[in-house]
Amino acid sequence: MLILVALAFGSTSALAGGIATFPDGTVLAQSGAAFLCMPGQPGSAQDQTSGLFEVGGEMFSVGDDSGQIFRFGLDAPYMDYCDAMRVPRWRPNLDLEALTYIPEIDEFVVSFERWDTKVQFVRIEDDALVLDQEFFLELPPGYKRGTNLGPEGLAYDPVSGVLMVGWEGMPFFRGLERYLTLYRVNCGEGEVTSVKFLCHVRLPRYIESCCGLYYDTELRALLVLDRNADTLYVFPGFEPMEAALMKNPQNHWEDSLAVRFSSIVDGFGREYGYRSFEGVAIGKDGTLGLVTDPWRSRDYSKYRTVDMAQMDDYYRKFVPQIVWFDDFRGELAYQISLHYE
Repeated sequence: MLILVALAFGSTSALAGGIATFPDGTVLAQSGAAFLCMPGQPGSAQDQTSGLFEVGGEMFSVGDDSGQIFRFGLDAPYMDYCDAMRVPRWRPNLDLEALTYIPEIDEFVVSFERWDTKVQFVRIEDDALVLDQEFFLELPPGYKRGTNLGPEGLAYDPVSGVLMVGWEGMPFFRGLERYLTLYRVNCGEGEVTSVKFLCHVRLPRYIESCCGLYYDTELRALLVLDRNADTLYVFPGFEPMEAALMKNPQNHWEDSLAVRFSSIVDGFGREYGYRSFEGVAIGKDGTLGLVTDPWRSRDYSKYRTVDMAQMDDYYRKFVPQIVWFDDFRGELAYQISLHYE
């Protein structure tokens, strides 16, 4: 049994094919994968899955269409357990997209797009979500409320108290740039006391889509997930408050370290051709986790090929999945030392 503890997915043999490639050619093999549903219950996957964070040895993600935070563990190639908790003030035309965590007050932050372009600060009480604060987001240039192009990534730095919001963008549709919006979050005893907008920072234009964020406080590095390019862009030495205080901070991006993913396979070792990465996190043990909706192509016109010889519900129903790479933080730290120090 592979119970998920602090993103330690268990000591598994690398899955054939899946790799993460660093700029110098170093390759990490994919360590594991699991379908985000209970065994025999593909419907328990709920919907698309976005965002990822580990707290206290458990994983958390969100359901885009069902408006729920999922708390789960793994017994690969499936979930071992899953608790679903609906966010406050939910209605069906909302679209839940990302989450991060504020350790000082033990609260999650979740983002919405489509009709309500906002974030909520919520905490878990008696296995239910309780609202602390919510506010509507400042829109970067070119963005509009009521669209499906909005805040796809969240990250938080407890050192500076800065919340980072990643805006998806779409370079081939309306020319929407990818942005990072910075907010200063002030916390009191067990609650958010105020939130202050700081600035919008345009992400480098080679990033095609911002579909997930993670801030690694150990490495002081910002991670930006680009599903259009199957790439994780790492910005070492990114200090959120310093960026907020800069004049024209978009002109001061350092070169990123690009980690490219290929030949990703599911929990049964079968490669899928259409990936749609939606969330990223590094656990305390250094394991990189990615959640993905592998069931549609980039232009949404094709579904993942069904192997009719393997008639299992999990494959045929295109259930969202999680994949992971052991020892990622250690290798990333080494790569940063080689190229940036």
